[in-house]
Amino acid sequence: MKKIIILTLALTNTVLFAKENASLERPEKGQGESGMAQRVMANCSAPKASKELWLNNVRTIVYSGGDMWWDLNGNNQAYYYIPAVQNRNTGVSSSFAGSAWIGGLDAGGQLKVAAMTYRQNGIDFWPGPLDTINTSADPAVCAKYDQIYQVSRSEVDNFVASNGKDITPNILNWPGNGDVSKNQGRRLAPFVDINNDYFYDPANGYYHG
Repeated sequence: MKKIIILTLALTNTVLFAKENASLERPEKGQGESGMAQRVMANCSAPKASKELWLNNVRTIVYSGGDMWWDLNGNNQAYYYIPAVQNRNTGVSSSFAGSAWIGGLDAGGQLKVAAMTYRQNGIDFWPGPLDTINTSADPAVCAKYDQIYQVSRSEVDNFVASNGKDITPNILNWPGNGDVSKNQGRRLAPFVDINNDYFYDPANGYYHG
């Protein structure tokens, strides 16, 4: 569940704006500096999905790896324009990059931190749910969830108004549930659970909430 909501975390957490050498070669595999990161996540490929956000006079980009505001696939250029511009060459980006930094204490009181900096020293976040028993990540699951899930208010309104008949691909493919046979969380992305059975089924009127 933590990985599915990483986009929300990235957009709501405080970020730092220090720019270091972001031109270093990016790892193609999930390589981390800590032994735990390598042991748990090393088999997942680096997340690649991205989505441009262009609304409320803001034009920027976010990635499925939790980082945002920089053009990872375009020579690592800044990508956060306010006001939004049609031609990026004529705009000035107010931020270079950002990502979610999450920390906490484990059961032994040791500080654990996930703080990715431009991917040059490894990757701290991967898309998809973890195994809730041993916290391992399955490369196939990482690849399956390496996408940006989105849904608009109008889609939801039309879905509700049509009594569930107007189902868009965004609503149909919403990752509401994990695969419990693989020890994934039963409930992942939030949705309106009409019957309180924890099962996301848009065919029966369930929708993203």
